[in-house]
Amino acid sequence: MGSPRTIHTQAGGAPRGGSPSRDHLRRVQGQGHPPAFLPSEVQRLVALLLKPSDRPCEEMVAELAGAGVPFESLVVDLLAPATREIGHAWTEDRVSFFEAGIAYGRVQQILRRLSQADEPADVLIPPRGRLLLTVAEGESHTLGLLALAEILLRQHWDVVLGRPILEATPATLVSSEAYDAVLFSAAQTRSEASLKREIAEVRRRSSNRAIRILLGGQLGKLEPQAWQRIGADAIGDEAIGVSELLVGLLPSASADQGG
Repeated sequence: MGSPRTIHTQAGGAPRGGSPSRDHLRRVQGQGHPPAFLPSEVQRLVALLLKPSDRPCEEMVAELAGAGVPFESLVVDLLAPATREIGHAWTEDRVSFFEAGIAYGRVQQILRRLSQADEPADVLIPPRGRLLLTVAEGESHTLGLLALAEILLRQHWDVVLGRPILEATPATLVSSEAYDAVLFSAAQTRSEASLKREIAEVRRRSSNRAIRILLGGQLGKLEPQAWQRIGADAIGDEAIGVSELLVGLLPSASADQGG
């Protein structure tokens, strides 16, 4: 098994038909915290991301990080909603494909720099469990998975990114290696039927007969009961709360392990 920190990223424009990607960061229902940033602050970042220069948006986030705002809060409460807003602006023709693509790339770069600057010290702490993060079939958002993976890695989970990073299907991946849980991120309601088929196939082929399935992304927000209809075990409604939810679902994942 390779290092859980080997995460491959890909650049590219924001996908039409939904938020470019940070839909995957949302709180577990009932366990969320108040947003750390006002809507006006999110809108300020959106405006800076759309400026000709990279520097203003990078300086804003760097200043916040330097003031002690945690990595998780910057991702969940600032970068995520700003990226979603840019996606909405694109689908409503308020910004061009070119502008949205540049802004999306800037968010990826900011995330990468934040991650490198806030890299936790290497410590010998066994992982809480092995997780597969993947998007629904036919979807391609990556920024959400990357940010969620970073947060879960910091909480001492062994994380593997599936689609769209890997071409193999989730069922193929869980049949060849043991995973404790799979989180499917879906942005669109039309993904329900295919998700239901895929989840059944994952359970059938998984080498871990007790594998747990979570639904994340915009679909869970639009359809709060969708996780039950598609055969998942729970809905993850925000990155910070996903770890808590997994600890509750997986007996082997001690809440004390990894701090």
